[in-house]
Amino acid sequence: MNNMQNTMPIIDTRGTSNAMKPIFIILGSIFCIIGFILCLLFPKDLMHSEMGFIIYLGSALAIMWGGGMLLIYALSWNGTHILVYADHIEGKGVYGKIGKHTKERFYAHYSKMGNITIGRYSIITVNIDGKSYQILTNKEKAEQVYSYCNQMRGYAYR
Repeated sequence: MNNMQNTMPIIDTRGTSNAMKPIFIILGSIFCIIGFILCLLFPKDLMHSEMGFIIYLGSALAIMWGGGMLLIYALSWNGTHILVYADHIEGKGVYGKIGKHTKERFYAHYSKMGNITIGRYSIITVNIDGKSYQILTNKEKAEQVYSYCNQMRGYAYR
């Protein structure tokens, strides 16, 4: 990106989501394996009960689907970060809905930046030029970024 000042960032979220990623990958893999094993160990006595078949198979597939979503979630957020400088922000965020998303670099001066919010799981959402970029970080860094950016945006509009 275009780092106008050759300074260190005030807040840097690179690497802060690394602790959560292995947990999502391990849990997602475990759920997928459990769902697959449940499908393989299908009880034969449920073959005669249509409702039992639907409930059992639906549960096994739901567990596998949940595991797959955890894996996709972990891989989608890989590499997202935000760098906060005195006069601008820059970074890499997820743009679009999960499944139909891209990771894009962003850059904005505080006067050009739209809204910034913190969502569930410490996901920072930054609106720039009509696009919403999402960045996964830890709670402490998310609150620091939110506070600093809102403070600087207040100064930028005066």
